[in-house]
Amino acid sequence: MPRSKPTITYKKKDEIAVISMNRPEYNNAQNGKMTYDLDKAFKRAIDDDEVKVIVLKGNGKHFSAGHDIGTPGRDVDVEYDRKSMWYDHTNKPGGEFWYVREQEVYLNMCRRWRDMPKPTIAMVHGACVAGGCMLAWVCDLIIASEDAFFADPVVRMGIPGVEYFAHPYELNPRIAKEFLFLGERMSSSRAYEMGMVNKVVPLKNLESTVMEMAKKISAMPRLGLTLTKQAINHVEDLQGKRNGMEAAFAWHHFSHAHNDLTTGNVLSGFDAKKMAKSQRTKTKKTPTKKTAQEAIEMIDETMSLTNKPFGINFHMFQPGADEIVQAVLDKKIKAVSYSRSPTPDYIKAFKQQGIICIPTVGALKHAIKAEQLGADALVIQGSEGGGHTGSTPTTLLLSSVLENVHIPVVAAGGFRDGSGLAASIAWGACGIAMGTRFMMTQESPVPSETKKAYVSAEVDEIKITKKFDGLSHRLIFNKYIKKIDRSNPISLFLMSVTSAWKYKQITKASFGDLLKSFFAMLKGDDLTISQSIMSANSPAIIQKAMVEGSPHEGAMPSGQVAGIITNLPSCKELIDQIMGEFNIAAKNFKKIEEKS
Repeated sequence: MPRSKPTITYKKKDEIAVISMNRPEYNNAQNGKMTYDLDKAFKRAIDDDEVKVIVLKGNGKHFSAGHDIGTPGRDVDVEYDRKSMWYDHTNKPGGEFWYVREQEVYLNMCRRWRDMPKPTIAMVHGACVAGGCMLAWVCDLIIASEDAFFADPVVRMGIPGVEYFAHPYELNPRIAKEFLFLGERMSSSRAYEMGMVNKVVPLKNLESTVMEMAKKISAMPRLGLTLTKQAINHVEDLQGKRNGMEAAFAWHHFSHAHNDLTTGNVLSGFDAKKMAKSQRTKTKKTPTKKTAQEAIEMIDETMSLTNKPFGINFHMFQPGADEIVQAVLDKKIKAVSYSRSPTPDYIKAFKQQGIICIPTVGALKHAIKAEQLGADALVIQGSEGGGHTGSTPTTLLLSSVLENVHIPVVAAGGFRDGSGLAASIAWGACGIAMGTRFMMTQESPVPSETKKAYVSAEVDEIKITKKFDGLSHRLIFNKYIKKIDRSNPISLFLMSVTSAWKYKQITKASFGDLLKSFFAMLKGDDLTISQSIMSANSPAIIQKAMVEGSPHEGAMPSGQVAGIITNLPSCKELIDQIMGEFNIAAKNFKKIEEKS
């Protein structure tokens, strides 16, 4: 089928061939033309002795939206120069049409590409959906951007996964079932955790990271690379990968036949628009709603994963707090963390059961009050810290609290590394707490778009405002927060009413719950009525950025330290780095001690 522009572009840089899918107007949906053009490009790279490594990427916003099931260029009825030993499908009836075509175009083509003798790297950004996963999976390595996501939602069509059924090998079987049963997006960070992705990097660093890795690989002997690839692929096949695909492909086509019989359509009536709509609808329901029941479910899930002690963090004024407290008592949770508006009756109940209470405070008077109420330890957060924060810098607050309380103190606000840990211990604290730094890690559930906004923030863009919710609140000053900070009292009131309604919908709280929260904050934080109204609904605005992934439409609480953080390591990498830096600092202290 002729097209006005090529479906594939090919470039060579030194010993690296870069092959790009080029249907960005359709999110690189794969029609037959693109598939055969891609095969030609791979063959070109294989035939070129100068090429040592092949990179596959997608032009435009996405890697690939999968197989073409609805664009103007869909060409299922076109015969191309076939590459496998299958016959022409275009003049065959019923299920034979689809079975023969997909043997050639999907299953056997992907196997052919997987067995190419040269190393391949998939450079994945944006969407990698269904057939897009097949293209990434045939590559030897997958490097993904932080905004990338993977999905195979075809179970909605009644189909048990895409034709190149590599799911149980790219993921473990249980995660593969979740991936298919739910059909939801898997973030690149979770794909990395599951072993499907080799590395996750910021979008702006994606190409340079891939090319740097390709360059390193190209320095290896050609035959050594080929034999290594063959050896590992052979082991996968011995484990049943090829045989499993054969069976899954047969079930895949049983579902096509069933759909055709029951709905008159092999895809059960789905086209690209309907599938995209089903994904969008699901996405809107995905953000976690921190209701009491969900908090209790999260406690149960954590208990199922470990027999080690753990604690929970919650607001004592939030809707459903009574239920959460009772769950903590019933399930014998070891520790609780809380901050504003502490409820003495809750604390008394925790103490009676031996539950460790660790509140976070931002002022000396609150530290003293917390100890009087029964706190076992304190986290003190200086003004550098994110979210609700006081006006006293961390060093001044830490020293004054240490002089006036008799319980362990953990320092927070401005910490990110081992040097800060060493400094806090030298000051007299028993350790540090880091919110912003751990939020800016690969494992953090914060959406990738929001993480990108944190990484790009400058120190002078992370400021304190009282207009957001009536309290001193350190946030990244995006356009939304700048608008709030410039607003007059009437505008703020209208914004707060709108957000309060959203918060009610998010938490499923009753009007009584909202009033209870409102009066708790009015009483516990010395707020005016207008401040309490704003404070009661701030979670709705925060969720927009921190859960829904719209950083420019919501609020991003942040410590100033985000302004000097430039990477998103794994938690293990971060902790290892901190301890390495701490050990160096400890040695320096020892040298000072020896000299004195």
